[in-house]
Amino acid sequence: ELWKSCHGRSEDLLLVPGAVDAVIPEVGADPYPTDDRPRVLFAGNIYRLRDQPEANRVLSDKLNTLGAHLVKRGIRLYFLGTGNTRRLDRSVVTLLGHAPYDASWDYLRFATVGIVVAAGPFMHNNESTKIYHYLRAGLPVVSEAGFPNDHVVTASGLGEVVPNGDMAFMAERVDAAVQREW
Repeated sequence: ELWKSCHGRSEDLLLVPGAVDAVIPEVGADPYPTDDRPRVLFAGNIYRLRDQPEANRVLSDKLNTLGAHLVKRGIRLYFLGTGNTRRLDRSVVTLLGHAPYDASWDYLRFATVGIVVAAGPFMHNNESTKIYHYLRAGLPVVSEAGFPNDHVVTASGLGEVVPNGDMAFMAERVDAAVQREW
């Protein structure tokens, strides 16, 4: 009901309420375009304008800003998911579209780092389930603070949570995560 009240439609969507499957699909082929740059992935929803226009604006702006910082560091930011992508700057954010659930795991497995950005300073009713998926795939995470499950990132030993709203610092920490042996 929360999903429907926030996003409207519910057909053809898989909701994973705060968890991830114990058994995930077998590893497939690398789905990314050939490129020597590290792959930073944002997998998720940036909302449609008619449902959450402010969240779409904030998330798009953050991804554009982060992507611009990462390009300067030789790192490529990818967006896999749904929502209105018109505001995303394709010179700094590479759009992958959406993928079926089973195929989506290979995007996580073949990425270098997964990122999480927040639509506000604290998402009190909204866990970031992408955190669970990234970690289940073994993907290091750099997450912007603001989610009730932020602690999972640091407790896992596979990432860090950065202060909300500072995309330059987040890019620095993403670069450090790219360089680190996990």
